[in-house]
Amino acid sequence: MTCRRWAQYYGGLSAHRSDFAYFTESQELSPYYTADELQLIVTGQQVTMPQVVPQLLGFDGREMTSFDVPIVQFLGRHDYTTPTAPVARWIESVTAPSKDVVWFENSAHLCMFEEQGKFVVSLAALLLPHSGA
Repeated sequence: MTCRRWAQYYGGLSAHRSDFAYFTESQELSPYYTADELQLIVTGQQVTMPQVVPQLLGFDGREMTSFDVPIVQFLGRHDYTTPTAPVARWIESVTAPSKDVVWFENSAHLCMFEEQGKFVVSLAALLLPHSGA
């Protein structure tokens, strides 16, 4: 967790930024949340993260390489919160109906917020064909 905290400070969560308040405070811009609901988001994170993070840290998915569904990995080139090199190596061994890696050259961990347009276009281009729509 100390490594993650420092990586986030030096731009590993949000590329080239030591602050990612634009992400954590973005819900405050929504007209759909009341003040009480915004507080519930904070409370939910405070309750959930101590339960989830230890399980994530103990998870090893290296042997999970066969899937019956398409696999798409969205990887931020500057992501040091969840380093991408192991993921890029892992997906080479994956078998699935389709598998794709989309690199976000100007992003870190939050590529869906940092490069929103590329994220939406990639999502539609790679997964819509599998939706049956």
